[in-house]
Amino acid sequence: MQLLFLIGVEGTGHHMMGRVLSGYKTRPDSIVEGRWHDLLLERWNYESCLKCYPVSSLGFKEKSLKDELKAIIKEYEEAHYLNLFEYTSFPYDQPREALRRPDILEFHDLLNDIIEIKYLVMYRNPITATYSAVRRNFTDNIYLQAKIAESNYIYIERQLSQISPTYYRTLHFEDFLDDPQYYGQKLAAWWNLDYETIENSFPKLRKPAGFSGIPENSLHFLESFFNEKRLSQWKDFYYKHKI
Repeated sequence: MQLLFLIGVEGTGHHMMGRVLSGYKTRPDSIVEGRWHDLLLERWNYESCLKCYPVSSLGFKEKSLKDELKAIIKEYEEAHYLNLFEYTSFPYDQPREALRRPDILEFHDLLNDIIEIKYLVMYRNPITATYSAVRRNFTDNIYLQAKIAESNYIYIERQLSQISPTYYRTLHFEDFLDDPQYYGQKLAAWWNLDYETIENSFPKLRKPAGFSGIPENSLHFLESFFNEKRLSQWKDFYYKHKI
């Protein structure tokens, strides 16, 4: 049994991969965002974390959380599940703030000795990723969304850099849409999935408008914001570990 965590800044391909993996949602050997999901989102919610995990008893509460996760994983194992999928985006839910995001290091520490984990890290040009979130009304402040994207690109790179590269690979949104057969096979090999199950979704994939779909003023701002110096904060990581 394996836990497969799809990691990525919002706008980098969670919905695309949801379609690609849609065949697994109905398979009896797989489950998407199981009972561990809400437990961890509550843990990472900075508005309620200290209420649920007071500093004075943090060690005890952390042990309790790990025990609860261990019991959930054991239950799924006994039910003969093979694939557990986690889809949480960076950030998640409302309000869409840079800090409302999963803690990869804590996730890894809590679960790595309980179940095999593999992280698939989505990457997309930050200009189109940022505007995708604005277009979907996550926020009407394009500067705020650009800062949220920047913060999370750096955050993901920094956290995963503390974990062995054997646990993760990056998949580029544009590459996958350009050649889903090639990258679908590589994805299936990395995640030990059935290629035919994901291949059936490829005819449903549609390329977004890309740069041509961004209003001129917004495009000018985003091109100025995401300059080469800013991109250099994280770009090497996302290209070095490509699937």
